[in-house]
Amino acid sequence: VFCPLGFERRAFLRFGTLPVVTTGPGADGVRRAFATRDSWPVRNPRFVVLLGLAGSLDARLAPGTDHGCAEAVAADAGSAPLRSTLIPGATVRIVEHTIVATTPDEKSRRAASTRAQLVDMESHAFASCAAAAGLRWGIVRGVSDGADETLPAELAGCVDARGETGLARVLAAIARRPSLFPALRRIGRASRLALRNAS
Repeated sequence: VFCPLGFERRAFLRFGTLPVVTTGPGADGVRRAFATRDSWPVRNPRFVVLLGLAGSLDARLAPGTDHGCAEAVAADAGSAPLRSTLIPGATVRIVEHTIVATTPDEKSRRAASTRAQLVDMESHAFASCAAAAGLRWGIVRGVSDGADETLPAELAGCVDARGETGLARVLAAIARRPSLFPALRRIGRASRLALRNAS
C-alpha cells in the first residue's frame, strides 16, 4: 500500500495489515518511491494500491466516504486515462493535479474539464509507474472535503516532502488566521472517517 502522507499511513495501519510505503506528497513523491523499489517492504508484490485522501468534485461523493477508482487521468488533456487492473467494479474517475483545488469554483472547473469525480496529487503518476513496472494496481481514496467546500490553502504548507504534518506549521497558520481552526477540525473529522472507511 502506498500512502502519500504519514497521517494516511498511520490511519491505515490501525486497520490494515499490508506493508506500507510512505511516498511523500505529489507525483514526484510517487516517482521517487518507484525509483527506490529495492527499499520496499515486499520485493516482488503481486499488486500495489494507492490509499489516502482526495477532494470531491461531485456532490454525490460526500466527505467521509471511500471510493475505489476505475480510472486515473492527468490534468492536461493530452494524457489518456489509465484503467485500474485491480478494482474492476469501480466507477469513479480521479484526476491528478499539481495544485490543491481549494474552492468550489476550482473543483467545478476541474470536474467539467476532466469528467472526474475526485481530485488528488498522485493518482496518474502512481498508475503510470505501476503499469510501467508491470504491476496490477488500484486506487482507493477517502473524501476529505466536499465539492461545495472550501479547503484552506494553508494546508499544503503544513506538510513536508516526506509527507509528515508539522504541528508547529499548523499552529503558526492558525495563529496567523484563527478562523482556520473550525475548518481544520471539520476536515480532520471527515478525513479520519474517510481513512477508516478506505482502510
